[in-house]
Amino acid sequence: MPSKSVSFTPPTKLFFILSLSFLFYNCDKQMEEIYNYSNVDERLHPYFKKFEQEGKKRGLIIDLEKANIYGSIEVIQNSGIVGLCGNNEKVIIDKDFWARSSHYSKELVVFHELGHCYLQLSHSTHIANNGTCKSIMRPGDGGCLDYYNSGTRTKLLDELFSD
Repeated sequence: MPSKSVSFTPPTKLFFILSLSFLFYNCDKQMEEIYNYSNVDERLHPYFKKFEQEGKKRGLIIDLEKANIYGSIEVIQNSGIVGLCGNNEKVIIDKDFWARSSHYSKELVVFHELGHCYLQLSHSTHIANNGTCKSIMRPGDGGCLDYYNSGTRTKLLDELFSD
């Protein structure tokens, strides 16, 4: 069976090349707008951006880059600690926690630490009657059950950004 070759006329070829160029330019531009955090591990970028967006939905202008908030994923030596806010400027997430956690668990911990570092919030010990945490800012030593998922997320974020 003879093979067929596809040929483009010069105007079609030019249109195809321009279309591809435009597509790649827009993808690069979009990535630049989304991931613009220096001194932040790139795996944390989507969570930092989402934190800013969620604040904006609730009337807050949050600029983590301008506030010089840093972020890293590294080994935290203290057993059981999955995140820290160091010197009110650096979010540190435990490497083992990050490797084994779901999107919602990661978001909860990153937002909790940004609550400390950026929003300057303390821990909240409010517990619902069913034993679940009423706040993302709950202390890490237990006392309540995290129930952060697609169904509870909005209410917990409303609480986080209202303090």
